[in-house]
Amino acid sequence: MNTWMESRRLRRLAPWLAALAAMAVYANALHNGLALDDAVVIGQNPNVHQFAPLGDLWVSAYWPNLPFQVGLYRPLTILSYMAEWALWHGQAMGFHLVNVLLHGAVAALVVVLVLRLGAPPLAALVGGLLFAVHPVHVEAVAGVVGYAELMMTVLVLVACLVHLSRAGPVVARWAAIAACFLAALLVKETAVALPLLLMVVDFLNPDRRDPLWRAVWNDAPLYLLLAAVFGGYIGLRYAVLGVVAGTTPAPALVGKSSAVRVATAFRTWLDYIRLMVWPRDLVAEYGPNVRVAASWRDLPVYLGIAAGGAVLASAWRLRRRCPWWTAAVAWFAASVFVVSNLVVGVGVVLAERTLYLPSVAIAFAAVPLTALGRRRPRAAALVLAAATVLAVARTWTRTPVWRSTDTLLTQLAQAHPESFEAQAYLGDSAMRAGHPREAVRHYAVAYGLVPDRYIGGSYARALVAVKDWPEAERVARASCGMTNPQPCLFLIDALLGAGKTAEARVVADSIARMLPPSPELAARLAAAGRAQGDTAAARRPR
Repeated sequence: MNTWMESRRLRRLAPWLAALAAMAVYANALHNGLALDDAVVIGQNPNVHQFAPLGDLWVSAYWPNLPFQVGLYRPLTILSYMAEWALWHGQAMGFHLVNVLLHGAVAALVVVLVLRLGAPPLAALVGGLLFAVHPVHVEAVAGVVGYAELMMTVLVLVACLVHLSRAGPVVARWAAIAACFLAALLVKETAVALPLLLMVVDFLNPDRRDPLWRAVWNDAPLYLLLAAVFGGYIGLRYAVLGVVAGTTPAPALVGKSSAVRVATAFRTWLDYIRLMVWPRDLVAEYGPNVRVAASWRDLPVYLGIAAGGAVLASAWRLRRRCPWWTAAVAWFAASVFVVSNLVVGVGVVLAERTLYLPSVAIAFAAVPLTALGRRRPRAAALVLAAATVLAVARTWTRTPVWRSTDTLLTQLAQAHPESFEAQAYLGDSAMRAGHPREAVRHYAVAYGLVPDRYIGGSYARALVAVKDWPEAERVARASCGMTNPQPCLFLIDALLGAGKTAEARVVADSIARMLPPSPELAARLAAAGRAQGDTAAARRPR
């Protein structure tokens, strides 16, 4: 019996309903400003604030004012930010509107993909709705720099749909897929998973008549073309950055061996499962001590291996009886593998925004769950309604946390005081309130977890304020550098406070030759001159 739930009308409406749900649940994101990375990559990035020559765009790294070797190269993303900055006159609401619209587009494409793979309209709609409102997406949608995740996912899904299409010449289809692949790589490098994802959709393709291996073999020219595109991208990336992969590991993995990195990756599988199934605790920063580096002596490492192995084993065992579940596991594993730290180190142990593309697997998994629900439709409807309400509530209440860096780090400090970013933020708050001794306590914890130059500069400033000259000198020396000159000024303060006037004068003169003139530097030079009785140097303009 052809009910409305299986009708052509629902098939036409399902993508629109998923898109509307995706945009509605993030409507409050339009009130957000720029938070964390948004402020640096967009708010403080001169490359975004004006249309630079396109030639310069292709030879610029993603992060402004940082060494290229951090390994992020996303010229199309920066070009998009430039266009948005000009269009919205730098107003954050415009950037958030684009992200919300893109999330709606992704939800619609997810439904279209699941329908094209042969799912009933109701199952496709359920999968699209669960994807649209899932709380794990808040970081990608509510944070402006999540645009890279959203746009990259749009391009990957379009490539998958073109791959499934049989309209037009095959060469034209392959060329379109290759173009989507190149564009997606230039938006965000995790698009490298696309060839594996094409195999996943081939596995489910209802039009496939050959075994999967033969279908892949028949498309060998396509995969060779994608390999050539990837090779060209790597060559361009190396020419600009000087590295193939980034040289900056996740803070928790700094100085750790490859064995520790792999152990940490396996332990993170528990977090993946938790975030997909029960995303109640959402964290903006999974660095030390929120997620410490793992050891092969730690039980959670083996629990992660067991949990991941059990999921993979179930996918293999059910590949014929429940291919949708197999495809869901394969999609998630293929797309999350890139950011798992298993092969190469990436800048994070775990970031919720990196689960945006992998979470398309939710829509695949919803198909067999919807089929099971037909046996007890009322109970299934109640469970689905409860899950949707909980997800919407968590997403809606989480989104305003990303309103600003202050709101985000305040919540982080409350929920995870063990976070190094939370401790640094508490230190900043204490300094603004005029409590330097309290600030020293927080900075000491943050700097102990991540001896970063930027945290070190704030820590040195607080140590100078409490006149702990030896520790201030030690921290300032370790933190002083061309990429962050502020600690150099605190080094002069510490040396003067400790009575090392001659050394303070030498350091001040050396810094004056390296850094551009500034009132802060002039004051230190004058102080060093006065300490040595050089009144002429103290009065000399800088």
